[in-house]
Amino acid sequence: MATEKRTQRGMSLIELLVVMVILVIGIFSITRIFPQGFRFLTHARNVTLAGRLAQAEVERWKAYEANVPDGIEAADATTGLVVTDYNPNDMSNAAIIPAGGDPWDWSNVNRVRLIRGETTRIPTATMLPYGAGKAYAFSMYNLKFAPVVFLKADDPGARPLPPGYEWPDQYVLIYGDPLPRTDISGLSGTDLEAEMENILNQRGLYGIDYTKAQVYFRPLRWTQKYKVDFAWWDGNVLRSQTQVLTVKDSDSADPVMYQLQGTAADGKTVSAANVEPYSDRVARKFDWVFPGDGTAPPSFDQRNPYQFTLMNQFNALSFAPTIGFNPIGEGRNVRTNVGVRPLTAHIDYQVVDWHIIREERTVPNPAVSDPRGYAIHLTLPSLKVAQRRYPDLTGVNNPVGKPNMAVYTGVTGGVPGYSLVALDMTDNTLLLDNSGPTGLQVDYTNGIVRVPAGVTKYTPFSGTLTGQDIRGHDLRFFYQASGDWAVQVSKAWSNYQAAKTGIDFNNLQYNTFDAEILKPGQASARQPVTAPNDQYMAVLTFPRSNSGLSVAVSFVWNDVNNVPHTVTGRQYQLPEFSNSAFPYLAIPFSAATGPNQFAEPAAGDEWKNPNFTFVQGASLKVRTVWREDPHRWEVRDLETFLTRK
Repeated sequence: MATEKRTQRGMSLIELLVVMVILVIGIFSITRIFPQGFRFLTHARNVTLAGRLAQAEVERWKAYEANVPDGIEAADATTGLVVTDYNPNDMSNAAIIPAGGDPWDWSNVNRVRLIRGETTRIPTATMLPYGAGKAYAFSMYNLKFAPVVFLKADDPGARPLPPGYEWPDQYVLIYGDPLPRTDISGLSGTDLEAEMENILNQRGLYGIDYTKAQVYFRPLRWTQKYKVDFAWWDGNVLRSQTQVLTVKDSDSADPVMYQLQGTAADGKTVSAANVEPYSDRVARKFDWVFPGDGTAPPSFDQRNPYQFTLMNQFNALSFAPTIGFNPIGEGRNVRTNVGVRPLTAHIDYQVVDWHIIREERTVPNPAVSDPRGYAIHLTLPSLKVAQRRYPDLTGVNNPVGKPNMAVYTGVTGGVPGYSLVALDMTDNTLLLDNSGPTGLQVDYTNGIVRVPAGVTKYTPFSGTLTGQDIRGHDLRFFYQASGDWAVQVSKAWSNYQAAKTGIDFNNLQYNTFDAEILKPGQASARQPVTAPNDQYMAVLTFPRSNSGLSVAVSFVWNDVNNVPHTVTGRQYQLPEFSNSAFPYLAIPFSAATGPNQFAEPAAGDEWKNPNFTFVQGASLKVRTVWREDPHRWEVRDLETFLTRK
């Protein structure tokens, strides 16, 4: 049998090289795909987390409807006064900062962080532990946007005191509901005497002369202080102003007069002649008192419900998220411009940094204590850790893609060295990480906090409570996360007022709007809009800072038969910011002909018909921002209709 021969041929060197090249090209292509896919996955995860943070903040405010502030505004970096000519969507670095200030405090979302009029009735009294067996009564209220900007009076960089202020008014200013007013401008003789008699006889009533910028109060048996908000004409510029008047005790038989003062463009204090009529709002100011300590009680006056102290000093006031009111204010009724109401406090303050994330969680409450503690999951992973280095992107001249590195000192200057702080809202104590086995145990990478079964807490004034069981307690966590995450809240003003007819739009204040009424087919001389041929139209213009926010409009107009017609609570969203325009609403409201035709007012009576009964801020917007690229912000907005209840 013949033997079959088989020949076997090996792979040549050239063929082997070709295969290797093809394999390398394929592997290289695949490796290029993976980073792009990872970026997509990271972005999708971050968008989901941003949605969770925003929704949680919205739900938090729905639960706190009674505390919704009047507005959230921007402050001038040099004067501290409210400004309105800015783009709320501007995420760039600040061009102007206070002397010695940090650009981060005035850039991106931190441009707008001035809280105006966060509101609460005086809460029920709570006994708070001070350590050493001491406990004192406070009506306790936690500021919803803490931590707040705060320095002791003698700290370097402490803010100067505006006219009439005393420490800590420049950081936390608390005042009651607006008081009733009487306008005495231009009155004389018996007319003036009659109004002065009303001021003497009606508790809480004040008089104001707009042309002379003078305010009149009834004589008092003891000194009281009043916060006065007003707008005044500095030449052709209308400026907003806040002043604190100290009304001293007096035996006078006549009302006591006080002169209003304004801050001019050069920063000098001048007599604020020519106050804009009805721009004023006067309210009784709350006074700060010594908070007490382990040896002495708080120095509350049992006759004066307008008192407060600052809680959670924890060796430095710059954390200060809690107000302790004099508990005798609970249930006290006072006279206001809308009648007799329970004593209510309105609070102005400034947020330290929107990049400090606030989240509220309830400690698990199993029937049997767990010696391992209780795990709480935060929304964000990758928490910043104190004393580690992170990219510093606050410098405007940082090379693109090459940020400077800076040491992260901690969640806030009030508690340096700590990466995460929790406020126990049950008794106003603090819990800290980095404080041993009985402190908060934090998995910074995954954003998990474990609360020990016997945790250590710190009382408002340096006392320590050990071995505490806090199952079921509500905690508010404060931390920062890699990627410079921030949750900012903005809000349209609670109640706007109509400005003087024909006002220069640049003089619109944070709480005013301009109203123009167009006849059918008439073009506006001030905005690019024309009324329909078959309808009258109201054109409402707002400050540029209100761009993108929502308002609810209510007004009454009379027809030719003098029959009133009511428009109640129509909701509108203002246009987004434009460099060359002021945001406006165009509202058709009456047919051109027929029995229900609008009755045009006489010259000088434009404000009487229609009468804008309410123009209210109707929206609360939550903006979540973060970075995936070091020099580009990712932004997600969530808006809800929400007003104070």
